[in-house]
Order: sequence, then structure tokens, then C-alpha cells
Amino acid sequence: MQARRVSLPPYGVMSRNFLDLRARGQPRDWVVETDWAKWLNSVSRKLQANIWPTYDFKNGSWRGVASATATALTAEELEFMRPFRKNLRDFVDTPEKCFIRHEFLRDAEDLRIGGRLDLYSQTVATAFGQYLSNGSSEDWFDGIIDANYGSTIVELKARFQRPRPYQCATILKCDDFSQELSRSFITPSLPSGHCFEATMALLELYKRLLEAPATNQRTSSGPIELYAAHISDRRVMAGLHFPTDNIASWYLAYSMCKTMYPQQPLLVDFIRGTVRQSLLYQGLEMLSPRASPKLSKIFEWACRELRLKPTAEKKIEARQMPAAIGEGVRKKRVRAPKPRVSNVRHS
Repeated sequence: MQARRVSLPPYGVMSRNFLDLRARGQPRDWVVETDWAKWLNSVSRKLQANIWPTYDFKNGSWRGVASATATALTAEELEFMRPFRKNLRDFVDTPEKCFIRHEFLRDAEDLRIGGRLDLYSQTVATAFGQYLSNGSSEDWFDGIIDANYGSTIVELKARFQRPRPYQCATILKCDDFSQELSRSFITPSLPSGHCFEATMALLELYKRLLEAPATNQRTSSGPIELYAAHISDRRVMAGLHFPTDNIASWYLAYSMCKTMYPQQPLLVDFIRGTVRQSLLYQGLEMLSPRASPKLSKIFEWACRELRLKPTAEKKIEARQMPAAIGEGVRKKRVRAPKPRVSNVRHS
């Protein structure tokens, strides 16, 4: 799809409850010497220079270096999303072999996250249950997100004002675009709230389980990282977010983690591990720079910032990929055998 010289509009004003959340300001657990507002401005400038411009409502214009490539980038991402959307119908590949499709979990995660850790690791879910003693895991996640991450993500969404994929697809006349039904896409697109909040909330869960004497010996980061990665992936699979919305959230989570926990490299490694396990990250590794120069450049920037290096095998495959983006994310998917009805969980 050729990029058109079109000025994309801002998303628009958010509802009052989101503006109230924005007004809360500094997260509850932000206890480091670094000023939160200064940190927020710093990451905002990084994103503005490398991914997406901010919007100036007073002058009615986009601001930042990224404004020059915003429309072309959007066209590339819509093209990338076409084959990636098919992953939503695949079975979730977890150590627990749950035989549930991504689309089922995406529906459950639309408004609340963190309720199906047991599908990724029954051992970690049990340890988490012992840590909670009483109350639901979803309530715990809601509390952590509301106290620590909600104001950050809403503040950045308000600054960047990126329209959602369906809005951009309409303007760029991408007639074959589709998305899943959602009740949670009533805010600007970038950064992805699900991606950032799931990554940081599950990081907090991992940190607390490590600190709890009764559970620290039974806590493995791998399944938790995979859960965070899949929650994020499913938003792009559903057509609700652009790939760079998640890239922005990866960078945001990485920067916040390094700032809040400067002496805990294990937690920084958790962020990197989450990104590496992302199906989106793996698809972007296979991307052809010739076909998607803008998206490829942003992905390379993110890898440098997070200190992630593509494997030599991935680099070779990427060089050999054809120019068509639709073919540029070819990936063999091993489908799970069709389960018997009695094995499918509906809870």
C-alpha cells in the first residue's frame, strides 16, 4: 500500500474518567530521587523523536521530527498487521498446553488483565494465590495498575494523540482492514496501555514473589514473561494497536524499570525477556527493511535502546525475505491438535 500525503488527525479529547486519572500525577510507589515529571518529559522526547509526534491543540499541528514520516509509517504498519492478525486464531503455545486460542484470552483481557496466569504456569499461579491469601488476582492487578501506571500511560496518550488503526485505515482508504470488538479502545493509540500495564504489573508480581520467602524458590520468570508478551501481542493481533504502540510501551517499561529499580538487574532482564518472547518482536525481526524502511528503523532503534540483538539466523532470514510486507512476516506456525470438547476451558 502506497503512503498518501495525508495529514492524520489527532484522536481527540478523552473522557472525563481518563482525565481524572491523568490528574493523579506521580505513581504511588515512585520513591526514587529522579523527578517523575522530568522522567516523563525525557521519555516523551525520545518517543517524539523516534516514533510518533506529539500534538499541539493550541496550534492544531503535530510537533516533532517523527511528524514527517507519520503517514508513511502508518501505511507500513497497516500492511504489516494484515498477516499478523491471523495469529489471533492460533492456539496459545504455553508450557501448560491449555489448547485455548488467543482470541478467547483477548476477549477476557479487554477490560481486565492478569486473571489467567494459571494457563501459563500453574506453579506460579499457585504461589501467587498463596501470596494473596484472599482476594482475586484481577483485583490485585487492577489496584497495582490504578496506583502506579494508569496516570503515566494516560498522560502520554494525551500528549501523542495517535489515532487508532481503524481511524487511520479509513483515512488511508485501506478497505480490507478489520478489527475485533473492544470496549477498551476509547483512548489514543500510543503507547499501548495493555502492553505497558501488563508488563509492569507482571514485573511487580515477579518482584514480590521473589521477595516472599515462601514463594521465591518456586518462581520462574519465563512463564510470567510469556504471559506479559502475549497480552501485549493480542492487542495488535486484534487490530486495536499498531506495532509501534507496543514498541513505545516496551521502551517506556524498560526506562521506568531502570529508573525505579537501578540496583536490580534481574528486573531489567525481565523486561528484555518479555520483549524477546513477544510474537510481535519475532515478526519484526523477520521484517524486510526494503519493504518497510520506517518501521524497520524504529525497531532497530528500540533494539539499541533495550540492548537487544537479533540472532544471526534472524538477520540472514530478514535479508532473504521478499519485498512484499505481507510475505515479510512469514512464519511457520505449529497448530495444536484439535481438542476434545471436554478439554476446552470456558471459565
